[in-house]
Amino acid sequence: MFQYISPLENLKKETKEAAGFDICIDRELTIKAKTSENINSGLRVSMPKGYVGIVKGRSGLAFKHDICPDNTGVIDSDYRGDICIKMRNYSSKDYTFVKGERVAQLLILSVPNVEFNKVKVFEEKNKHVGFGSTGKI
Repeated sequence: MFQYISPLENLKKETKEAAGFDICIDRELTIKAKTSENINSGLRVSMPKGYVGIVKGRSGLAFKHDICPDNTGVIDSDYRGDICIKMRNYSSKDYTFVKGERVAQLLILSVPNVEFNKVKVFEEKNKHVGFGSTGKI
């Protein structure tokens, strides 16, 4: 069962078809231009075994204000702490989040139980290696 604790309104999707659940900021916060700040959402979630939460940025903040997470967070099924997000302001203007504003989104994915086998050599599937290895843009 998925559970959560939050100081704000219910964890929800903005629309029925949205892939992610909104993560909101629990206070007003200004991120100065060209700097980053750690945002503690006050949100805690409990992922069942076999699931992972992935914290991703919101495209609206990125496109309109040049603000996005510095990295994407992974919430394992055994983590119970607050969800914190390091947000970076890439713009030349300060940006102020208001309490309750959506700052990121939480995607929940099923994680298969896999096992790796150590080998000395990989079976050759193709001759392409590395990024952009297909030669196509």
